[in-house]
Amino acid sequence: MASVLGPQVHGRGLEIAVRTGLNLPGYPAGVTLTGVDLSEGMLAIAIARGLGHPGDPARGLVAGKVS
Repeated sequence: MASVLGPQVHGRGLEIAVRTGLNLPGYPAGVTLTGVDLSEGMLAIAIARGLGHPGDPARGLVAGKVS
């Protein structure tokens, strides 16, 4: 989805159910993106792939439930 919508995103974005972060490279540089997922294991894969880490203001990843 980010490959389609990513170029249109400016400023800040929120991706729910980020999983292993496959969509994250589709967002343009300069977008402050937060990715949320229930699975810490999936986020660990995204982090290992260099797609963000907790506390990174540009590509923050958060384990948790969105309600």
